[in-house]
Amino acid sequence: MLPKVTRSVSLFMLAVLLTVSSAYSSLTDTAATTLNLLKPPNYPAVFLLGLDPESVERPQEPMELAISIVNATDTLRVLPRGYALEFAPSWVFCGRNISYEDFRSPRIGPTLFQTFSISAATSSESDTLDSLTTSAALGVRFSLMRGKMDPAFENDMDSLGILLGKLGTLINSRIVSLNKTDSTIRALDSLILQATTDKEERRLIALRKQRGRELAQEAEKNVEKGKPDLIKTIDHVSSGLQLRRIGWKLGLSGAVALNAQRGGGLEDIAFHKAGGWINFGYEDREWSALGVLRYMMDSIDPDQTGVDIGIKGISDKPEQRLSWSTEGVYRWLTDANSYLLRLSATINYKLESNALISFTFGRELGPNSNKPIGSVNLALGFGGKRQIQ
Repeated sequence: MLPKVTRSVSLFMLAVLLTVSSAYSSLTDTAATTLNLLKPPNYPAVFLLGLDPESVERPQEPMELAISIVNATDTLRVLPRGYALEFAPSWVFCGRNISYEDFRSPRIGPTLFQTFSISAATSSESDTLDSLTTSAALGVRFSLMRGKMDPAFENDMDSLGILLGKLGTLINSRIVSLNKTDSTIRALDSLILQATTDKEERRLIALRKQRGRELAQEAEKNVEKGKPDLIKTIDHVSSGLQLRRIGWKLGLSGAVALNAQRGGGLEDIAFHKAGGWINFGYEDREWSALGVLRYMMDSIDPDQTGVDIGIKGISDKPEQRLSWSTEGVYRWLTDANSYLLRLSATINYKLESNALISFTFGRELGPNSNKPIGSVNLALGFGGKRQIQ
């Protein structure tokens, strides 16, 4: 196989997977001091239970999903004590049938189908040796609007398609040439015609296919060596792909968590908490305006029940080092009859040394709070001169 071409394809597939898994989680925080309310969780069920997102299993194939569930539940006999799962049914069960045209489509049908995902999580806590409470949560998320493909990305994909077409033509031509001149292929073709039994014919055909695969690999190596400029161009174009959708965005997500006592019956299963998010806005190549509406309900800690409303404006031109964002978050704690208002602005500057420095300032207001906000953050990139986005 061609190493650079393989890497190019892998980069594109990685971009696709990242987009599917966070198609409607585009509200990003620009400073460590942000309340983190403007970012709907990638895994709603995991968020409710406060688990580590790094431990979430994300199967990509039906068999992987089945094995994950069977192993976690001891062949469906017990409820796992610490387990987190997230999967998109469309990509797990129908991923091979999703065309690029469907993937790029902004229509509500393909958008909803491709972005719908299910998350599940369990966790256990024990106050004493005889007391064990298991919490289980189930969540979903999906987009109704995700915008259109960035024209710049579409142009890069068209260019990449033309380049890969040229490469494929060269490789196929070389394969045909090798098959015509290879003495082993000619000998096997002759023997297949002379075979006297079905078993012998099948064995010869298998050898013929194996030799064909060897010649295909040889053809790829020959083209890689003979056309280094073409391979380099493909690698350059694919490594620069930045998948982005421009336009109106609308996504929904939610989750509910229940508690169960060890040894108890169905009557001992109780509601714990629930949460719901609506994120919306418009995103362009150089600016975006994004917002979120969140509702959280907690039966164990009623003071955490409330509504959050947030909005964020971002200006980030790709060709400029300086970018900025402003955001406002209003939190109303209904049971506590209290509120918190946070207003902040962040200025980012991209340094030559693959680093990003951020200045955040603002104020946090409330019945018992009136304090300034200020921070300076430095993000460093390692491993190459990649532009930090």
